[in-house]
Amino acid sequence: MLSEQQRTQILDETLVASIETFAELSSTNDHAIQRSKQGDAELPLLVLAQRQVAGRGRGANTWWSSDGALTFSLLLGMRHLSSTGQTSPLASLAVGIAVCDALMAINGQLSVGLKWPNDVFVGGKKITGILMECPSSAVGDVVVGVGVNVNNSIRRAPEDIAARATSLTDLLARDCDEFAVLLLVLRQIEFQLAQLQADPARVVQRCCELCVLTGRQITVSLGDSQMTGLCLGIDSSGALLVQTAHGTRECLAGHVEAVD
Repeated sequence: MLSEQQRTQILDETLVASIETFAELSSTNDHAIQRSKQGDAELPLLVLAQRQVAGRGRGANTWWSSDGALTFSLLLGMRHLSSTGQTSPLASLAVGIAVCDALMAINGQLSVGLKWPNDVFVGGKKITGILMECPSSAVGDVVVGVGVNVNNSIRRAPEDIAARATSLTDLLARDCDEFAVLLLVLRQIEFQLAQLQADPARVVQRCCELCVLTGRQITVSLGDSQMTGLCLGIDSSGALLVQTAHGTRECLAGHVEAVD
């Protein structure tokens, strides 16, 4: 899956300290969580699967992928994410910015944006999902799962997914070098995580620039509760700001169910 030269390039040119590759995994995040529990991995650990058969999204959602998708997880120590020892919604958004910038480096004409809290869109359709999890048994470890539709044409996806997703191969009408995409994303993740510690205000600014929800009527659900209102953008903590009939609300977590 990765040549020795490619492994060396990742280790030399990105934040990654160790790599584990698989032809197939149920979930790269699940494997990274298990490695966190074992406590002997050199961090950051990159877990890379050629095919992921039971990838997870937020909540009960699943992540569709087929051959040609780029699916990986990073097992990080808290020091890679935060100088305060705490995670925030900004951490996931910083990874989203990294993917956006990598995609724009591939083709500057792509209309790339962030859909809070963890999706990257191109031309109004989802191309990337990000899932950040904190293994309960390992205080301080964080798993960041990333799935990018690269050479998995959405024409092969189930009908409901094909209507709301896209891939690089469909957008560019050609196959892409998956390793080149991986390297770009990893470099950008390293840069954005460093930016998050050094200049979080800049990360917030980029979130606001890339937010595809600002100025739109949205419905956000969290558990059994919902709120509907006008999205005002993203605040300094990474929360989504929603102007409702009862005032401005901050959403630190939730799922955007509807966008008008």
